[in-house]
Amino acid sequence: MGELSTAGLAERISVQPALRLHDSEPSAAAVAYIALAMGGVLALVWVVGMTWIFGLVTG
Repeated sequence: MGELSTAGLAERISVQPALRLHDSEPSAAAVAYIALAMGGVLALVWVVGMTWIFGLVTG
């Protein structure tokens, strides 16, 4: 009996695509700002990492 109800439940559950909030692509300025921010974060991580590594080596 449990098998029948499980099979019926599986038939009622459908997979739907994820809800998209915006159908348009981001503007070129937005992409540029995002790239600039990611570059800044990468540079900060690099500086902190090099400082930590060479601080351990020389310290």
